[in-house]
Amino acid sequence: MQLTGIDEHELTEMVANRLAEKLFPQLHDLVTKYETPDELLTGQEICDQVLSCSTNTLTTYFLYQPGFPTILKGSQRVYSRKAVEKWIAEHQQYS
Repeated sequence: MQLTGIDEHELTEMVANRLAEKLFPQLHDLVTKYETPDELLTGQEICDQVLSCSTNTLTTYFLYQPGFPTILKGSQRVYSRKAVEKWIAEHQQYS
């Protein structure tokens, strides 16, 4: 990049535009993540949309793990999308 002949205002504009190109997509993703309302999902929905597994796998490997987030709505068990996503993030195991 050549800076010869560029005044302070032009340099400032170039830097600001470059920062905006890099930061705005990431900021958009963060705002969307934290400002999206939570959803209560059924077991099938949580399997399809979040866990990518069968309901049998949900019951066998997730449901009875300590702290796995569930809500009893009458006699039906439902799941907060955000709480399940947070639980998954907090229980990642790295090798």
